[in-house]
Amino acid sequence: MSQTYKKADLAKIHIAKKQLNMDDETYRAMLQNVAGVRSSKDLNAQGRTAVLNHLRTCGVKFKRSKAKPYPGKPHNMTEQMTKIEALLSDMGLSWNYANSMAKRMFKVERVAWLKKGDQLQAIIAGLTNEQTKRSLSDSIDESLSKLDMTEAEITKFIDKPSKIWRRNIKYLKAINNHLNFLLSEQ
Repeated sequence: MSQTYKKADLAKIHIAKKQLNMDDETYRAMLQNVAGVRSSKDLNAQGRTAVLNHLRTCGVKFKRSKAKPYPGKPHNMTEQMTKIEALLSDMGLSWNYANSMAKRMFKVERVAWLKKGDQLQAIIAGLTNEQTKRSLSDSIDESLSKLDMTEAEITKFIDKPSKIWRRNIKYLKAINNHLNFLLSEQ
């Protein structure tokens, strides 16, 4: 963490040097007078603070960087929107995923444009289901690895095998339970 601050402070010092049009000798003399060093790389935390304060008194203005918001993040964040954001973040998905759900489910281009609470609740339910599917699928992959089995061997556990069994919570739960039973028998 301190390394991050050091880099940021050193960058500010060099930006200030340019703002004040300091030549190299003047810059090094200022470092020597303020912090007792001839190079900014030799500054400790106190020295960096002293130099930055001195530069501020010389008229340097440091601009705050404006962090860019999460791409596609709506501006009308409500409690439900915050829950949606948390679910998306947990799965590593962007707001575009939720927007496509809104379009598919309600024919509305963006989640931010949904007006009814029950619509947002439906998006939350859909994301929760997706999270469950992904979690069960990961658990199945882990169990298969431990049991030294292939995915093809799973279809014998399913009554009516389907190519999209990984998208069906019922199948995922049943397979996961069976694999956990096999693991407990070892």
